[in-house]
Amino acid sequence: MFDSIVMVLILANCVQLAMYNPLEPEDSGLNLLLGDLDTGFTVAFTLELLLKMIGLGPMRYFQDGFNWLDFLCVAIGCARAHPCNPKKKRKNQRLATPFQHTWGHE
Repeated sequence: MFDSIVMVLILANCVQLAMYNPLEPEDSGLNLLLGDLDTGFTVAFTLELLLKMIGLGPMRYFQDGFNWLDFLCVAIGCARAHPCNPKKKRKNQRLATPFQHTWGHE
C-alpha cells in the first residue's frame, strides 16, 4: 500500500512538472499553483524518505540503489527550497534545473 501511494505521488509530480511553462510570468495563476504543489511534493517525498529510513534503519536503507537516488532527489529538493538559498525562485523550483546547467541550458 505504501509503495502504491508513493507511485501515485511520483506520477502526479511528473504531471505537475510537465505542466510548467517557462514562458508564462512567474506570478501567473498556474505557476503560483505549480509552485505550491512543488512544495507539497517536496514535503511528501521528505516524509516518505524519513518513514523508510526509520522503518529500515539507515544502514539497510542505503543498501538499495533506488534509495540512494531517492535520497539525492529529496536532498536537492530540500536544498533548493531552503530559505537561505541565494538563487531561490519561490515558485519555479524544479528538480531538473541542476541538470540544465550540466547540459548548457539556462
